[in-house]
Amino acid sequence: MNRTAYQQWEMTRVFELAFNDIAKAAAEVGIDAKALLAQLPPYSVRLTGNQVPVLEKRYRGTCSVTYYFNQNPAGEPWPFFRFHTFKDGGVTTDFNGCRWLKANRAVLERTSQVAQMASEPIILEAATPRDSSITLPQFMAEDKSRAEYFALLQKGFRYAPSIGPEHPYIKSKLAGYANQQLLRRIMLRNFRGKLLVPLERINGEHTGFQLIMPDRVTDNKRIHVAYPGAMRGSFVKISAVSGLRYFPIMFCEGIFTALSLALVWPGEIRAVLSCHNYTGCRDHLNEHVYFAHDSDLYKPQIGNVGLQHAKAASRQGDIFITPQFLPMHQAQKPTDFNDMLQLYGVSSLQQTIEQAMVEQSALSG
Repeated sequence: MNRTAYQQWEMTRVFELAFNDIAKAAAEVGIDAKALLAQLPPYSVRLTGNQVPVLEKRYRGTCSVTYYFNQNPAGEPWPFFRFHTFKDGGVTTDFNGCRWLKANRAVLERTSQVAQMASEPIILEAATPRDSSITLPQFMAEDKSRAEYFALLQKGFRYAPSIGPEHPYIKSKLAGYANQQLLRRIMLRNFRGKLLVPLERINGEHTGFQLIMPDRVTDNKRIHVAYPGAMRGSFVKISAVSGLRYFPIMFCEGIFTALSLALVWPGEIRAVLSCHNYTGCRDHLNEHVYFAHDSDLYKPQIGNVGLQHAKAASRQGDIFITPQFLPMHQAQKPTDFNDMLQLYGVSSLQQTIEQAMVEQSALSG
């Protein structure tokens, strides 16, 4: 086996052994790692648009994969993947094969006998030409630019004024129900005419920001994180009302869904911003939680993904709350509790939450 063919075989072996880690990073942005690796060229390449296989139809044409074929000083190959989608406000995840090699050296050594037995050359044909414009310094420049913009948003957030209930976008999205008491529970600021809110983790570390542009009708949300992978386990927090008895933590997807629920839920609410992030945000909690998931009934091609990912992240004792809509409103395709608030008012949310709590009390005896 010649050296090039051997290195390509070694890379294939890394793909096989590290598949679960690669697939996990890819799935966070909706990319199908199994299909991707089956068609991946042996050289560095950037795939975009319909070149990228996805897990759900809603991600079609919205993702990119940057793949880099590297070697360490000993000549061992290792892959670097950067997965990205501009859905869900923009999410980026990485798989760093160099770090994986260091952590899994013993696994590779146990399989080294297979390499010694190989005698025939392995020939891999490139599916697309090599993109020589992609370089490691380019990755470093992108990370530097990301960190600089995050620092700019941090500084802007520090000095930006708070948003009040009279703000036209707030009044519209919350159907006029917003008040000062509600908005004191979330760190929502007015940054250059945009709404700016921080993402954080359980330790209080700010890992990014979501920017909302009120002047846009659609595609008006952007997520900016401090470093690749920071999105996982990060959330926008709505604090609990002080002085009340304990309420479990409630998870939902979007900020305005969380604010809608906060009108009737005095406990802490965490907006995970994408249903794919439920697991990362749920993992570190030992107590039972509520999932106020979206009801994606109008996506028969991919299923009810909000409920699916909530169930996948849940543990025994967790409670699921589903927004309810009348048949007469199906043409509007409502999906979440903000839609429910705008259609039926705050009392309908109150009744839905109370019913879920009563059912949970009955189940717990």
